[in-house]
Amino acid sequence: MSSDDRKLDLSALDPTGDELRFERLVRAVAARSAQRRRPNAFSFTLRWWRPALALAAVLTIGVWTPALLRSKASSSTSAFAEPRDPAAKLMSWASSGGPSSAAEVLDSLGGTP
Repeated sequence: MSSDDRKLDLSALDPTGDELRFERLVRAVAARSAQRRRPNAFSFTLRWWRPALALAAVLTIGVWTPALLRSKASSSTSAFAEPRDPAAKLMSWASSGGPSSAAEVLDSLGGTP
C-alpha cells in the first residue's frame, strides 16, 4: 500500500460523462464504417496477387530443387543408363531414330507386351 490512500478521480476518462459528445462520437464511427466499401473479389485479388505469386515461386523452387538435384546426381553417375522418365525416353528416341520395338513403347507407358 502507498502512504497516500486517497481515491483517484478518474471521471475525466469516462467517455459517457458527456452524453451528447459520446453519442456524436458513436454516430460518427458508425457513419464512417457504413461508408467504407466492402471488398469484392477483384479488389481482394489485386491486393494479394504479389504475396500469392511470391508463395507460388517459393513452393515451386522448394518442390523442383530436390528433383533437379537428384536428376543431376543420377545422370552424372550413370551417363549410359536407360532413361526411366517417359519424356526422357521420347527425347532419346527422337535423337536415335525411334524405338526399337512396339514392346519398348508399351514398356515405357507402363504396359506389358
